[in-house]
Amino acid sequence: MVNINLASAVAHPAVVNAQISNAAIIQARAVTAADLETVNQVVSDAVLAWGLPERVHRLATPALNYHAADLAHMSIALLSESNGGGIGVAAWEEASRHQAPADTRAVLLHGLYVVPGYQRMGIGTRLTGLVLQWARDRGFDGVIVRAWRDALPFFSENGFQPSANGNPASQYPQQLWKPVRLPLHDETAMRASADAR
Repeated sequence: MVNINLASAVAHPAVVNAQISNAAIIQARAVTAADLETVNQVVSDAVLAWGLPERVHRLATPALNYHAADLAHMSIALLSESNGGGIGVAAWEEASRHQAPADTRAVLLHGLYVVPGYQRMGIGTRLTGLVLQWARDRGFDGVIVRAWRDALPFFSENGFQPSANGNPASQYPQQLWKPVRLPLHDETAMRASADAR
């Protein structure tokens, strides 16, 4: 099982516990096998909003579901209301060499799902920030995502750029990349500046 310390994995404490409205306190937690039913309900609800024909939704959703075996190699975070209702899921794992840009160590954002009633409220951005911070804290160079065409604006707004590793012929027209570490010369300059003070 992959260990996720969500308290140290987020850029801002508000990502872990945030009040979206007067009634909803949002909490993040690492997923266990006991959470998989809630996780997969979030996935199903989010996929419904994609505007797919009912048959495609019915056939595709089981392939997107997460299983206990996934927890052995994948990190999964669940955002939920204080009443336990799931509202968002992010799943990620270390990217293989052929998925990552040359000479980088990357995290692959495998899935990002937000139920329709919470879309456009910053939930996806919070989950993405959690994954970026998790990658940064563990010394990865960046995060890659293979996005559906409809998701490209979201990831662009969150600082992801096209990566040369994308395959235009696939359903994922681009592989996107966001670095989480400064280039070595920038890190060295920042350390030197801090040492001079």
